[in-house]
Amino acid sequence: MKLQTTKQIIRYLHKHSYPFNLLSKNRLKEASRFLRIFKLKQHEQIELQTKPKGDYFHLLTGAVQSLTDNNIERDFSAKDLQGKPLSLTENCSSVRFQVQEDCVLCHISNDVIDHLLSWQAIVSSLPEEQNPSYAHFDHIRNSLAFRRLPMECVSEAFKRMKPVEVKAGTEIIRQGEEGDTFYLITAGSAEVWVLEEFEDEPEMVSELEQYDSFGEYALLADKPRTATVRMKEDSNLLALDKSDFLEVYSNSMVKEVEVNIAKAMMDNGYELLDVRFEEEYDEVYIPQAKLIPLNVFREQIQDLDKSKKYIIHCRSGQRSRAAALLMSVRGFDAMSMLGGINDWPFEKKGLSIRE
Repeated sequence: MKLQTTKQIIRYLHKHSYPFNLLSKNRLKEASRFLRIFKLKQHEQIELQTKPKGDYFHLLTGAVQSLTDNNIERDFSAKDLQGKPLSLTENCSSVRFQVQEDCVLCHISNDVIDHLLSWQAIVSSLPEEQNPSYAHFDHIRNSLAFRRLPMECVSEAFKRMKPVEVKAGTEIIRQGEEGDTFYLITAGSAEVWVLEEFEDEPEMVSELEQYDSFGEYALLADKPRTATVRMKEDSNLLALDKSDFLEVYSNSMVKEVEVNIAKAMMDNGYELLDVRFEEEYDEVYIPQAKLIPLNVFREQIQDLDKSKKYIIHCRSGQRSRAAALLMSVRGFDAMSMLGGINDWPFEKKGLSIRE
């Protein structure tokens, strides 16, 4: 098997390797921006930094020997792994690979995968036929206005946005007026004009293109508009009014709980759900947890009892936030466990646990 180009390697990962085989094409495209690919020759060595809670290393061809900074040595062959990531010891900060056969080695942060799987769950929960922003979600969620918001707040914002069609030349906001709406361009372009103090004529200071947003400053600062935005061509916008915008910005819609408190709540009747995938669960799990992987979580929520209370955990706390949102909007009492199984100090079982 020859994997010569980046496209071939990514396609192979998507088809054969966990957790890449769980990603949609859009999420895979995002993952590829963070993926590190190493094509190494026999007898070469490479040392890579890794996070104490583990990253994903995939050996697609060849064979290597790994040595972690806590001196645990292991041999790996691509034929034996069959698409599974390399099983490296946790709590190491670096790993050295000695190449035994020419190989292709890939590395990606576990946090990146958690982030993408969480967004994938949110995107899949958006009803395409009811939500006009669905087709633009992947672009819009990375806009400056929403980039730092929790995913559940971004999702809620899109559910409340309304489509607006505007003609070329329309001044959609005017300098000096009170701000009452946030806008995002889904098709078209605009010019930004500013009239400086002591000047007679406004000056064009910038242009806005597809997926640029405007109007948030006046809403957040509660001040008049600082510029005029004029459409260059017939355009389509998504609009979010001030009350919805501020509500989304000020409220987190997912309740979170620390691990020690979560344990006490479980001892008093709360049920623990694990939304990781079976491969992760086999490696290490909390005995009291019921496994419902995130990729089937939306379909299986209906089988849960609404009279019960739930705590949800994953590896680090990102995917469990997405699951808690899916439950809360359906009327369940659910919260996400901060830090996930990474921070769980109590009993754990699984293949990676050594008695």
